[in-house]
Amino acid sequence: MIPRITLTLLAALTLLFGVPAEGERHGSPKPMSPRHRAEAVQVGNPEVGKQLFEMKRCVTCHAIKGTGGSVGPDLGKLQHTHNIYQMAAIMWNHSAKMGQVMEEKGIKRPEFKGDEFAHLLAYLHSLPVVGDPQRGRVVFEQKGCVKCHAIRGEGGKFGPELARTMHPHPPIELVGIMWNHSPTMTAMMGALGIVRPVFDGTEMADLLAYLNAAQREAATDPPDERRHQGH
Repeated sequence: MIPRITLTLLAALTLLFGVPAEGERHGSPKPMSPRHRAEAVQVGNPEVGKQLFEMKRCVTCHAIKGTGGSVGPDLGKLQHTHNIYQMAAIMWNHSAKMGQVMEEKGIKRPEFKGDEFAHLLAYLHSLPVVGDPQRGRVVFEQKGCVKCHAIRGEGGKFGPELARTMHPHPPIELVGIMWNHSPTMTAMMGALGIVRPVFDGTEMADLLAYLNAAQREAATDPPDERRHQGH
């Protein structure tokens, strides 16, 4: 007899992927139509997902940046770049172990209906990646940012001083600022013969963490020093 936990997960996966037609079970599946692709990638509401994270008692085993349970990994410290299909695989791979822990702790296994999982996934995707300022300083130097920008008076003069002329921004605002200035920066790098940098992994998160940390530190500098080295 197939355990109920397996049947429940199979039902969830069926809802996600659909049941293949008879001719597709022994070969490559047909590409999804644009309509089906749109249905598969639902846009969730992070606020609703946050409520579900608590209502479904995910918080009993998982923390978000230190707040919550410690049985499973802290989901606020992970990079959430998975799409719905990758998440389905992750849930499947860990379902047996999670089910066992829930049974031991007397926690009722949660069920997701409708677009609830889309909301939960949107919440996890909305959690900011925590960058490392020390690694960010290395990125700032290795990617050549220091050739054009100074931090507290140390660095290039082609671009603005990034610590004393700016105040800390939320990461999403910094992304917007970088996007807005990208054409100007690209032209300047071309004129100076600087290779346009490419960022991988957590490098951008680390860089932004470094800039914010430097800006917070610069806020404590004497006013005269900020004015002198900010130009």
